[in-house]
Amino acid sequence: MRQRPDTAALLRAARQALLDEVVPQLSSRAKYAALMVASAMATAGRDLDSGPAPAGEELALFRALYG
Repeated sequence: MRQRPDTAALLRAARQALLDEVVPQLSSRAKYAALMVASAMATAGRDLDSGPAPAGEELALFRALYG
């Protein structure tokens, strides 16, 4: 049975396609916008890869600070 790619893998593939296939065809202004989208996709991918642990750690720090 074929496995479906996970969300993070799909996001990485879409970002790479954007950078490799779309960005080179764009004007300067559109290229800037596409690169911002690619950057946001990379950030979202890192969040997906890291899972819920960092958010839980951050919440614990806030609870310790504010009670």
